[in-house]
Amino acid sequence: MSGYLKFATSCVLLSAVVGLMACKKHHTSPDNTLPSPTVYVLGSSGDTTEYWKNGVATVLTAGGPGTFSVSAMTVSDSDVYVAGQVVTGVASNNLELAHAEYWKNGVGVALPDSTGLATANAIYVNGADVYVAGLMGYFASSTAVYSTPTAVYPKQGWVANYWQNGVPVQLPGQLIPAGPQNSTVDVYSQYVSGIFVAGGSVYVAGGSNEYYSGVPSSYQFAQYWDQGVATNLVGNLVDSSGGNVTASPNTTGIYVSGTDVYVAGTVGGSFPSQAVVWKNGVASILGNGTANSIFVSGSDVYVAGSSLINSNYEASYWVNGQPTVLSTSPNTLARSIFVSGSDIYVAGTDIVNGVVYATYWKNGVATHLSPGTGGAVAIYVQ
Repeated sequence: MSGYLKFATSCVLLSAVVGLMACKKHHTSPDNTLPSPTVYVLGSSGDTTEYWKNGVATVLTAGGPGTFSVSAMTVSDSDVYVAGQVVTGVASNNLELAHAEYWKNGVGVALPDSTGLATANAIYVNGADVYVAGLMGYFASSTAVYSTPTAVYPKQGWVANYWQNGVPVQLPGQLIPAGPQNSTVDVYSQYVSGIFVAGGSVYVAGGSNEYYSGVPSSYQFAQYWDQGVATNLVGNLVDSSGGNVTASPNTTGIYVSGTDVYVAGTVGGSFPSQAVVWKNGVASILGNGTANSIFVSGSDVYVAGSSLINSNYEASYWVNGQPTVLSTSPNTLARSIFVSGSDIYVAGTDIVNGVVYATYWKNGVATHLSPGTGGAVAIYVQ
């Protein structure tokens, strides 16, 4: 990104620049206008997956056999990176055959996995390094012989993972022995929701959906990993009845600023849901609704999501806990937020006269990109 120097001149000063320019009596002011920002938005319209660059769509394709879905985007220099999953078929056990993949300028890069079922949910580019966070699914039948409940058995379920330049790194997670005393597998049900790289450390937001009924120490629904070391964010955000969990938090995004770790999420499972932000593990409730994305600029914390107003979810964002409603149409959603200078950009889904649009808002003003059911899921501004 180039710097721009604003300056003032006079006829006296200009006259010293011999042979380069002349002072005119009725000259115009120099053009000090900064270039317009480039706005990238990832989303879909109908069955088409695409990203828009300043409103111009580029359609994404799998680049090979199979169908695909996308969930995250980032931009580095002029390169556009998109993360997602390619489904190539169905195995004999009726499970999907799929792999995690990211696309650089539309060209796919398949990420290696050991299970034949993986997905990518978040992406971050730091210089020449590409980090992708996602899951590996372990669903093969177990042939292990049971010996003791504390033995290490084959994995079963979804295990959190990230790839650094294509090399997978498994993240430690919550595991529960499957079944009673004859258990022969360790069951996982993890998820990842965001990735951020800062100060040489890799931060991944996510959590687990496995727990022991009535055992609070096993509640790991919301957490983040810093270099593979997990921090549990659950705190006192779990409601339970008769030992069964009725409401719990889930993470949706992560941002690191200096030594501070910010995580966005939603306390769901009961009505109404609540938008929440953690700063260094301490939770703050923003209000009734959902929080889907977080961005930090200086001392200001920006969160995109939906506010619950009169029993309707309406696309909104918060700045330091203060809400701004973007759309008063019910069932609208803000999925991603980006701040550039004093401008706030939010991507999501808007509904106008019953038509659903992939949309981004700049300082609250909507730009409707394409009609369709998918909407926009990510935004990046250069």
